Amino acid sequence: MIGRRLVPHRLRRALVLRGQSRFERIYGVDIGDRGVNREGDRLSIAQTNLLYHDNKCYQPMPFNELARLFKALPIDPQEYAFIDLGCGKGGTLVLAADRGFREVIGVEFDPQLATWATRNLQRAGERRSLSCSGDIVNSDAAEYQFPNMPSLILMFNPFGEDTMRAVLRNIEESLRVHPREFYIAYFHAVERNMLGSSPELVSVSIRHVPLRFDMFKRRDSTCLNVEILVSRETSKTNKKLST
Repeated sequence: MIGRRLVPHRLRRALVLRGQSRFERIYGVDIGDRGVNREGDRLSIAQTNLLYHDNKCYQPMPFNELARLFKALPIDPQEYAFIDLGCGKGGTLVLAADRGFREVIGVEFDPQLATWATRNLQRAGERRSLSCSGDIVNSDAAEYQFPNMPSLILMFNPFGEDTMRAVLRNIEESLRVHPREFYIAYFHAVERNMLGSSPELVSVSIRHVPLRFDMFKRRDSTCLNVEILVSRETSKTNKKLST
């Protein structure tokens, strides 16, 4: 397999766009960044409603990566809510609904994108006869309260350190009050160290999950085919002892 770093950026972009176009044709949706406010504009939209101003520009998820994630996870989607923090136009919600998740929820502060996400869920539901419950929450992720059910959380680098810290506090409080199965799939995980330091979460390695996802789950919860990652320090120590 050719390493990702060896593939020219333009070729990677072309492959992503081709997959995106196919996705749009299958589900009858528009999930590209055409007509979307760019980063500078987004910072001014509903800014008074944000606790922090560290939101990132909308970028569609590579859907082949998301499909591989769903296939690899050792969970029954009919028992889980799928929650995308910073859902944009809601393409991930469409795929999750088609994969049979119990409920799909998108959290998006930008009202323009939230409207697109609602529209895309409706279109996909009509075309594919999706019966999954869907909800778009037009809100700041820092203030979002998580539902008390087993959940898979998706994040595609949607915000910076301050919002991530607030989100993590809400997750920890929710898990302490209502312990349950809880996974986080963090794509392009800029703030991975913050999640890794949480007393309620543990970093895990799941076979066949794409490498661009950092995976976390609730500490002390049980699941097959999941390997808890050993810290680098421990790994180095074991390596020295074996030599």
